[in-house]
Amino acid sequence: MPFSSLSDDYSDDCWTLSSDAFRLHTEAIVWSNRKLLDCVIPKDELRRFAKHPEAASELVAHGYWTETADAYVIVHQARYQRTKEAVLRQQAANRENGAKGGRPPKALREQFKPSTETHSLSDSKTERDRKGKAWPRRGSSSEEQIDKVTGEVFASVCDHPLETAPEWQRDMCNSCWTATAAASSWNTSS
Repeated sequence: MPFSSLSDDYSDDCWTLSSDAFRLHTEAIVWSNRKLLDCVIPKDELRRFAKHPEAASELVAHGYWTETADAYVIVHQARYQRTKEAVLRQQAANRENGAKGGRPPKALREQFKPSTETHSLSDSKTERDRKGKAWPRRGSSSEEQIDKVTGEVFASVCDHPLETAPEWQRDMCNSCWTATAAASSWNTSS
């Protein structure tokens, strides 16, 4: 696929053009490269791609294009565009290299797939107590666990931090509290 090239000062060069003429000039460069026209736009093709074909007279008047009997020739930025011959030569080389193996094909983009798995909140790695601190993970082999960040001590029998568990929660382990909360529709005030 051919690409259009514009110099860094393209918009500065086109500063004096109307918006319609700027758009037409840009559209014509892209159309010419897409159709491999070597910057020659047949007049009868102008309406196929141009939103404002009437701006062609402004481009001719300012010297961005020249006009022949049946076509417009893009002058401004033409030196930055590859010729039809160069594009076809590159496409042939790409085909030949592809047949040899060339570069491996790019990996497909990762696509979002919603998970159908459900997870238990009590076993979540990111579960937090009501103060934003992480609960300890179950199955620890030690009698006590110490949070390395806060220095809090957790009992191995119960998943709650001893110093930070709310008063109404201190005598229950996480499993008991989850079961009680679920049975009471998560109403923790009663």
